Amino acid sequence: MDNVKYSAKEVAKAWLRLIRIPNLIILSVIFILLHVGIYLPIFYSLDIHSPLNGWVFSAFILSVVLVMAGGNIINDYFDYQIDLINRPSRLSIGKIISFDQAFVAYLVLTFAGIIGGFITGWFCGIYKMGFFYGFGALLLYLYSESFKKRLLIGNFIIALFGALSIILLWLYEFFALRNDAISFILVYPQFTKINLIMGGYALFAFLTTMIREILKDIEDVEGDRAAGCNTLPIAYGINISKRVVSILVFLTILILFVCQFIGFTHQLKLIAIYIFPAIQFPLFLLVYRLLKAESKHEFHSISTLMKIIMVAGILGIQLINVHIL
Repeated sequence: MDNVKYSAKEVAKAWLRLIRIPNLIILSVIFILLHVGIYLPIFYSLDIHSPLNGWVFSAFILSVVLVMAGGNIINDYFDYQIDLINRPSRLSIGKIISFDQAFVAYLVLTFAGIIGGFITGWFCGIYKMGFFYGFGALLLYLYSESFKKRLLIGNFIIALFGALSIILLWLYEFFALRNDAISFILVYPQFTKINLIMGGYALFAFLTTMIREILKDIEDVEGDRAAGCNTLPIAYGINISKRVVSILVFLTILILFVCQFIGFTHQLKLIAIYIFPAIQFPLFLLVYRLLKAESKHEFHSISTLMKIIMVAGILGIQLINVHIL
């Protein structure tokens, strides 16, 4: 760690950068939009109160965010040598924050998140939900320590987390609703629509996260190779990686066409129309730019575009709200 004296502001910025505060905010917004855009309108249309009340819902978000923040810290903890090459200007650990401080913060945040998972699960009638947090935290540790260096396994794990975060909210909503038999019976006829929407978003989260993770591997190939990683672009080359990303993008576009068809047949026309200009067209643009890309800067720009597409998908949730109301 440097002997340079850093100001409190610089230290605070380093910690926020280390836990990936923008990503945590986006994750929180996803949960809020799903809750406000899908569940609350259904509950209100049936004249029932949300079973996942305000403070329990907030505690749920906080517990997930804490585990993810801990996962981000341990990821950078193990990635120090890689980041020296890929992102030297953005280093926090070993520069402003010591390795010991980072590891202690990881332990505190992770265990606080797991305990929060047990508490929120208990208030929803199933305390065992906390074990999901423990399993998730263990998987994040193993990902950072070794899985991310293996061919596609690390990409798959992070993509799976993207999908499971959507499913986790649905489980909390379900078990909280199950505590009130009358409300459960009233909402039961809406389960098909809820399952279609949540399943669709979970699949979208999985595919788009998988795409972005491979794009990041292409961008970071120099540092990953130096650290002995066996990512897709290292094992099979950048051109093959581009083809894999393109296949995943076209698969996503195809599935979105299916979602549009379902939307038109299930009174969700606005979201079906929104999908093309906000998601599908940018995905076509992404493939076009990817096939031409050669430099690290270009790959970074494409990865950023993928993140924008993911956010656009999230924002579309509110159009579902309009239909339900």
